[in-house]
Amino acid sequence: MLILPGNPALSDFKKKTLLKNIQAYVPIDTITAIYVHFIQPRNEESLKILKDSKSIERKILDNLLNYGIINTTNDSINKIKEYITSPKPIADPHILIVIPRPGTISPWSSKATNISYMCNLEQHVERIERGVAYLFGTKLTVDMRHIISEKLVMLDHLLYDRMTQIINYRIIK
Repeated sequence: MLILPGNPALSDFKKKTLLKNIQAYVPIDTITAIYVHFIQPRNEESLKILKDSKSIERKILDNLLNYGIINTTNDSINKIKEYITSPKPIADPHILIVIPRPGTISPWSSKATNISYMCNLEQHVERIERGVAYLFGTKLTVDMRHIISEKLVMLDHLLYDRMTQIINYRIIK
């Protein structure tokens, strides 16, 4: 599987609204969210081609996955991207990943996969799925995972849809 970070998932307005609502439960100062794309290649050869940033197929894939709020970068976004692209599985207590439930295919995935096929990626891409990575910033020195885990029941309606999504605390490579 190829995991690629995307662009910011929240507009400034949505980010401010979400932050205000979460602050009612958890003492955080900032929130950053970016899309995370999970690409299931057809085989190992396809994975090699899609990992090669100079291949035509990868350039097509990168163009397809470059949407929404574009060319925005800051330290928080860079931290999430570094976390996502790390070669080893790591847990960051300040990052949550919201993904579709295992065994389901989201409407976004169906459409994105179909578009990739129309762009001549069908022989390399089996499926494209999308999640959202949230980074919570605080000036406190406490373990955010502990706080968020305790308060997750109160936060779940703000971050994800329990019927169609789950929360992970790390990306499994």
